[in-house]
Amino acid sequence: MERTPWTFDSILAVAAKIRSGSGPPSPTFHKCLDEAQGIARSSLFGPIVRKEAVQGMLLLAAWSPNGWLPSGHAMRMALDLGLNRALEKLADDSEHGKRRTEEEDRNLGAISLVV
Repeated sequence: MERTPWTFDSILAVAAKIRSGSGPPSPTFHKCLDEAQGIARSSLFGPIVRKEAVQGMLLLAAWSPNGWLPSGHAMRMALDLGLNRALEKLADDSEHGKRRTEEEDRNLGAISLVV
């Protein structure tokens, strides 16, 4: 929650939307969605430093009425972080028999899930 409030707000918004079921979205959903979208708007012109921000943006894209807009923003953020090279690195290292540390494996795996 402290490290990535954006992703946390996105998760809470999705949870509130699911909890309301097929009924109208609850005030909790709207509040969490407003918070997450506010952080998303502030990220449009600033640098992105964490892959969790991309994950939060993808959650917003999946649960937004206009998902194409946040999806495009998430793609730009992922490209800015160089996440598009993670799968390439995973394939290249396994092809040449290089060994990575457990932490490197975990980071590359998490990055490839985002992309």
